[in-house]
Amino acid sequence: MEGHPALPWHQRFAFATTAIFLIVAIYYALIWYARYRAESGIILKSRFVKLAQWVVNGKAVILLAILGFISVTITGGLGGAMVYGPDADPFFKPIYNFIIGK
Repeated sequence: MEGHPALPWHQRFAFATTAIFLIVAIYYALIWYARYRAESGIILKSRFVKLAQWVVNGKAVILLAILGFISVTITGGLGGAMVYGPDADPFFKPIYNFIIGK
């Protein structure tokens, strides 16, 4: 698909999807590790642990999940548009036209 106008956008949204879900995964792993260490009697009082708890226990994780869902949907839609053409999915066509600028 080299030279396709949707390719750079597909790559950007794929990177955004990876980054969003990687952030969520790191926060969950950090909370798991803090709880694991707390069972051993070692309390982690890092700013990162507090931030992770705020994100995961609050509404921020819901916002990140929604942004990740939107990003993965656009990534898939752009990939489908590159393979099957922008008219293949009538629901995604307005989004494709908005992103590509047609």
